[in-house]
Amino acid sequence: VCHTPGVNAQSVADHTWALILNLMRRVTLQDQSIRRGEWRKIASMEAWRKKLGIIGVGAIGRAVAVRACGFEMDILACDPLWPAELSRKITRATLDELLHTADIVSIHCPLTDRTRGLIGPVQLARMKPTAILINTARGQIVDEEALAEALRKGNIAGAALDAFAREPLFHSPLFSLTNVILTPHTAWLSREAVEATVAETIGAIRDVVSGRRPKHPANPEVLDHVAPVRQA
Repeated sequence: VCHTPGVNAQSVADHTWALILNLMRRVTLQDQSIRRGEWRKIASMEAWRKKLGIIGVGAIGRAVAVRACGFEMDILACDPLWPAELSRKITRATLDELLHTADIVSIHCPLTDRTRGLIGPVQLARMKPTAILINTARGQIVDEEALAEALRKGNIAGAALDAFAREPLFHSPLFSLTNVILTPHTAWLSREAVEATVAETIGAIRDVVSGRRPKHPANPEVLDHVAPVRQA
């Protein structure tokens, strides 16, 4: 069994920024307004030189940070496994510091026992009322009921989610809110990411059948017992 790590990192980072800019500039809301025959001028927020807080600085979190440099953002991040090679443009912070100061909080950590329910009522209350929350990681990291309540009360300005505790999402208190953008767990789904996944998968198969060690084995302990496949 082999992994294909990193093949969708750029795709998810792109989608994250699509959600950030859509939400801050209220693009979907304005599009829907025009389609209803309205011509309302809806005020929005700039992304320029805002503070970006990244929870989890693996391949995806780092790719999101690279894009933030184009907006001259101050970048804060928290991660218990802090990479040694991380850019100096990223400032390490605790989760509390990040939530308290960031204008944009973007989640890119894996789902573990430590991160399940990581963003709940207490954490949402620490965010600025002008801040937005982005989740393109795993749905169970965010308490969706608490998020809906925070959005309804105006405790935070908006949210955009690509992952949910239960999928498909057919019923949710988020549906009635106009300061939320929802996408059906498609942040990873780009033509380039699919092609890269196929190429990496085929490469791993070729390595195994040829007796070579694949780059990313999930269970490397079995490799000593795998014989090369004889070619006809």
